[in-house]
Amino acid sequence: MKALSLWQPHASLIFIPAPGWVGMVKPYETRGWPAPRWLIGRRLAIHAAKATDDINLLRGYLNYRTPARQDPALESFIPALSAGGFTSLARLPLGCLLGTVLVVACHDCNTWQPSGPSAEFGDFGEDRFAWELTDAQLLPKPIPYRGRQRLFDVADEVLR
Repeated sequence: MKALSLWQPHASLIFIPAPGWVGMVKPYETRGWPAPRWLIGRRLAIHAAKATDDINLLRGYLNYRTPARQDPALESFIPALSAGGFTSLARLPLGCLLGTVLVVACHDCNTWQPSGPSAEFGDFGEDRFAWELTDAQLLPKPIPYRGRQRLFDVADEVLR
């Protein structure tokens, strides 16, 4: 199976059910390149990378935010992660496979934009592509695994 590495907290957000509406908190993964056509309609393993830059950005924001200085894009992470049971950023799994998703479409962000709360969880800017994901299946336990850039292979038996 093909796999894709995402930085945390983005990888975990894919597997959190959206509170108050049908679907996932993060039903799109945005990239600077389109999903290959052969990947549409196939399952994709999601890997949580070891990189902590986005976690540190969110941690810094939470430490220094005030009512007068709130960033709506970063504010949206708080209830989403809480809904997934993450009470501490330190508990987000790193360097492991989290589960699989079904890739159902790829949208060109030059002509398409998401609606609703999911728009907060991705870079839907110019020259970006939104990979539409559904049927997120979280593994019983994260599986330690070395990630790669772009798409990479994971043996099927690793995910069983």
